[in-house]
Amino acid sequence: MTRSIPRSTTRPATRPATRRLTALVAALLAGLLVLTGQTSVSSAEAAEVQTSTVAFTDTTTVRGTPLKTFYEGAWSKNSTHTWASAGAAFEITFTGETVALSGRKATTNGTADVFVDGVKVGSADYRGARSTTTVPIFSHTGLQPGEHVLRVVTVGFINHASAEFTATTPVDERARLTETIDRLSASAADDFTASSWAAFSAELTTATAVRDSATATDAELVAPAPTSSRPRPPWCASRGCARSSSSTAPASPPPTRPTRGRPSPPRP
Repeated sequence: MTRSIPRSTTRPATRPATRRLTALVAALLAGLLVLTGQTSVSSAEAAEVQTSTVAFTDTTTVRGTPLKTFYEGAWSKNSTHTWASAGAAFEITFTGETVALSGRKATTNGTADVFVDGVKVGSADYRGARSTTTVPIFSHTGLQPGEHVLRVVTVGFINHASAEFTATTPVDERARLTETIDRLSASAADDFTASSWAAFSAELTTATAVRDSATATDAELVAPAPTSSRPRPPWCASRGCARSSSSTAPASPPPTRPTRGRPSPPRP
């Protein structure tokens, strides 16, 4: 079973092309999303973290199958966990930088040696007050990105429930920018004043051109983000309309159009 978790606040070193795209995302999101009344998203998030949980029931008979448990020795199980005495083992092939084990503790339990790629990285201690639910047992961080093999060898009796792995992957900034441009391209002039629509359109056109350029420079990508400190009129709360930096906002909603559709703010 695999699930996604929110974006990591830690990012790996970026290549020049990625830095340029990140800078453009910063300028575009800080400017265009403010103009459209949307919440800005930080471009500092240049990586995504994915967590994969391998339950004790996720098994394989082929050693090396990714994110499947390959058991050795005599194991028994119920609906919540599996157990074995000294000398048994299990392996899981995974991609990521961290490993965590969960299970159940008991005063009569023992420990297990934990190996990653054939190197012992610690000991998982299943001893303690009896737990009737699954609890964290062991964790190890700092692995190099890429594929690894986890091997757990029982030294004493253990109750194993699951293993969890996290992997950090770079964000495709060009694809991310394309998604932003595509989304904002659906905006209509009716949602803006004349001046804010002109500013929005100009930035969107520039962003698209730079996105499509294979030779864009940092100077072309780093542009000042437009800002506005003027309060928005009351009708903007429900419209999600843009701020205007050069016109005076009306104190009341504009008249409703005679045809179907949303009311439009007056143009300056």
